[in-house]
Amino acid sequence: SQNLLVNNLDIRVYIDRLLKEINRLLEEEKYAYLHSHLEKLKEEILKIKDALNSKESLKMYKFSKLCFEKNLLLQSLTLLFEAVSAYLEEVVNDKYVCKNKKGEFDKNSNKYQFRNCLKSQLIGKRKFSSCPKKWKNILGKNCEKFRKNFIRIDEMRNDSAHVFINGSKLKEFKEEIKSLIEFFEGYFLN
Repeated sequence: SQNLLVNNLDIRVYIDRLLKEINRLLEEEKYAYLHSHLEKLKEEILKIKDALNSKESLKMYKFSKLCFEKNLLLQSLTLLFEAVSAYLEEVVNDKYVCKNKKGEFDKNSNKYQFRNCLKSQLIGKRKFSSCPKKWKNILGKNCEKFRKNFIRIDEMRNDSAHVFINGSKLKEFKEEIKSLIEFFEGYFLN
């Protein structure tokens, strides 16, 4: 599971071997009592394989959905945050230079620094600002909602990593994550 919950998801080398072994077990009658479990496992592995063959933002988005389905809420939020960050990098052109107080960054810079710079440009002073004009040109008419939802993912991710959430708060928290996943789906699947 460690390989599935980190952002370095280079497990392709194992997937085909796993699928081959599962198919072999499914053909053997002596493992009939395991067939339903093996079919489910195969289905999950195929979802992972599908996600791995996607561009980075979509890959992280698909893994966010998979984690959400498994009730791994913090992992789901973290991967959704990474998906949106990757999406921001993908939508700016190759010549885009991001400037902030830490310096100038482009797509050839350290990925973490470039994405953090893009995030800070989009988010600005959080609730006290609106979507910057350059981002309105890139993200279109839903820029403000995109921005507010990205801020919310960041807040929830931070809060959930430090605060214990239970009972009715957990249900609300899960519903909000679901809503955020659904909102961003249009950006990743287009």
